[in-house]
Amino acid sequence: MLLAEEQQYIEEMEAKEETTLERQAKMRERAKFLKEKREQERLKLVQEKLDQRWRYVAASELLVLLIFFSFLV
Repeated sequence: MLLAEEQQYIEEMEAKEETTLERQAKMRERAKFLKEKREQERLKLVQEKLDQRWRYVAASELLVLLIFFSFLV
């Protein structure tokens, strides 16, 4: 009886263990998630830099116009 229970316990524990394929699938999924997250962060940074550049260009153009019109007055 004890041997049967022990054998059943061992079989249950072995069934719960991750197989190599399951582990690889999990790692692939994690790598895909991290790659997508990194790409989202990169795109966010690119957008921030484009916004900064636009503000700088707009401010520069406004400054040029102010200087130009100040000479006209």
